[in-house]
Amino acid sequence: GLCRVGWSTGTSSLNVGTDATSFGYGGTGMKSSGGNYEKYGVVFSKNDTIGCVCDRVNHIIRFTKNGKSLGDAFHIPRSLKSHALFPAVVLKNAEVEFSFGVPHLKFLPKDCKPVAQITEEEGICSSLGSSSGGLTGPAYDGRSPLCLILEPTRELAEQVYRLS
Repeated sequence: GLCRVGWSTGTSSLNVGTDATSFGYGGTGMKSSGGNYEKYGVVFSKNDTIGCVCDRVNHIIRFTKNGKSLGDAFHIPRSLKSHALFPAVVLKNAEVEFSFGVPHLKFLPKDCKPVAQITEEEGICSSLGSSSGGLTGPAYDGRSPLCLILEPTRELAEQVYRLS
């Protein structure tokens, strides 16, 4: 199946990594933004834990696999520095378990703060801009990078299968 995780703006395509306002990392070991795919990191699959780190202080997006950093993947362009970025995923014939930090993240990088612990005052970033229909978010004060950990899970798929 297909699994690509990352970050996107509120106006991005739902297919993360295919437009200029989203940034993805896929199970094939490729990163993508703006529809441009490049080798990055390593392949991931079932039972791997992928961390999605959005560092708004240094304007960098990076990923981890099972707690090990894969290095910087993207530099957030100046045109998006004032736009909110949201956790994003695209799946096809795949399954994941999301953890936003409650109750805990399996592999939280030392310099990160879980998305679930970001306060309204901190936000993810500032305004989404008028082109997005006037949606706004609180200003981000730049104290901590944001992190989302994804853990694929067989149990969830089995539960869904039994219910259908």
